[in-house]
Amino acid sequence: MTEKVQRTLSTKRREEPRHPRHHEEHPVCPVVSREPLRPLRFQPLYKSVIWGGECIATYKGEPIEQECVGESWEISAIPGHETTVIDGPYAGMKLSELVNLLGERLLGRRVFSLYGADFPLLIKFIDAKRDLSLQVHPGELIARRRHNCAGKTEMWYIIATHGDAKILSGFSRAITSQEYRAKVADGTILDSVAQHSTAPGDVFYIPSGRVHAIGAGNLLLEVQQSSDITYRIFDYNRLDSNGKPRELHTEIAAEAIDYRLRDDYRETPRQVARGEEVLVQCPVFEVRKLTVDGHMDLRPPRESFLTMTCVEGTLEVRTPVSFDHISRGQTLLIPGEIRRDITLEGNGKLITACC
Repeated sequence: MTEKVQRTLSTKRREEPRHPRHHEEHPVCPVVSREPLRPLRFQPLYKSVIWGGECIATYKGEPIEQECVGESWEISAIPGHETTVIDGPYAGMKLSELVNLLGERLLGRRVFSLYGADFPLLIKFIDAKRDLSLQVHPGELIARRRHNCAGKTEMWYIIATHGDAKILSGFSRAITSQEYRAKVADGTILDSVAQHSTAPGDVFYIPSGRVHAIGAGNLLLEVQQSSDITYRIFDYNRLDSNGKPRELHTEIAAEAIDYRLRDDYRETPRQVARGEEVLVQCPVFEVRKLTVDGHMDLRPPRESFLTMTCVEGTLEVRTPVSFDHISRGQTLLIPGEIRRDITLEGNGKLITACC
């Protein structure tokens, strides 16, 4: 394979020892504390990209010195791009170190039995000042065969839009792999891709194999599998920082694409309780939206961790052993060992994810 696939992925093996690994820059505790775990807060990683803007800093209310910030990785165990704990007894530890140290106490028994020491999700904000490339992610079989890792499925929750914001997702007409190749070659592939105008609160599920792109003017939250493999299909003939066309992965993408059509590529949230909606429920994750107006008791997922991202307002988060605040643009990781109800107080909206 001569094409260079854009990727940063976890290469850890499941048979790795599940004990703390020591790094000079982030020494870990030699003894695991048996004190109850509290929600964890991580230092985000800001990514400057060719299509990024300035909305993330404004949305979070934080100064960011970088320019063209297109992504804020809130919780990540991608090697070389890991988030670290901000405070508390585990301050300075990378997420992978924490998983190796705490195991099922952090992940939850069921998730730990499925993924071992691999944290399975990546949570990020995305600000598209310009159009992102049309792309596709491989499914489990192709990803294992080509890259020895998991496939990549993701979902998007639209936070804010401006201008003529759109999401590209799926095909608008039946197309064969031969037609796909011809349309990429002559630059007309977008004519066959479904385009959807967006508004705050819209939800899109992007399973592996579905062609997709985030259009300019969208600020969104992304929940995805912990993999960063992307096959780029079309990039508007843009040049990279060296003045060269950005690489396309036309041939390897052709095998990964799901060419089937759907009637509607936009998800319809399903209300399951007062103030609680299921946005996406799929084999690799479940994402919900919580709308808190005063008070809510939240039951943690069974034998899984829970990520909690505030997309609006400010809330108090109480567990049997802790008290935290979470405001717009912030994310908490609720350890799997917390099995009793979590109390939410205030006014705001949260997006939660578990496996």
